[in-house]
Amino acid sequence: MNEAIFPIEISDVHTHRRDAGPEAIINLAPGEPMLPGRHYSVGIHPWDAAAVTPERLATVERAATLPAVIAIGEAGIDTIHRPAAPLERQIVLLRWHIALSERLGKPLILHAVGNALQHIVALRRELRPRQPWIWHGFRGKQQMADQLTAHGIHISINLSRPPASPVAIPSQFIHHETD
Repeated sequence: MNEAIFPIEISDVHTHRRDAGPEAIINLAPGEPMLPGRHYSVGIHPWDAAAVTPERLATVERAATLPAVIAIGEAGIDTIHRPAAPLERQIVLLRWHIALSERLGKPLILHAVGNALQHIVALRRELRPRQPWIWHGFRGKQQMADQLTAHGIHISINLSRPPASPVAIPSQFIHHETD
């Protein structure tokens, strides 16, 4: 949708399908092998925040520097699904991902569930990142979409699981995914 964010045209900004084509960004688990001709994102999911080690951070950072990796994440905050780590630990890990995104000049793909919105917006205001942030798996209402785009946060929607009610999102902020 918005090819200005990425160096190539991307039609699927977030998938876990290893067989996805070259127009997709495949979310890669740390240490997982890459396939030639594919594009990836790397990060540590908030569900795994409790198990983060310096070695795992180093693995993600090394992978993030590779040319096939064109985005950082999925990273973020989840206070509902399997919240394995305290919110504070998830925020520390998200800050690490934001810094990596900024240092490498790559967009950040956000996993944000529960009361994550207030924390994401607060971090965006505080840190004033230059790199785009993409809220993946958006299922919210119009008011939430308006709040996100007002703060410059892009929105990705899975067309097979769209928001419960129709949402109007400016074209420069909308993306599609298959996660």
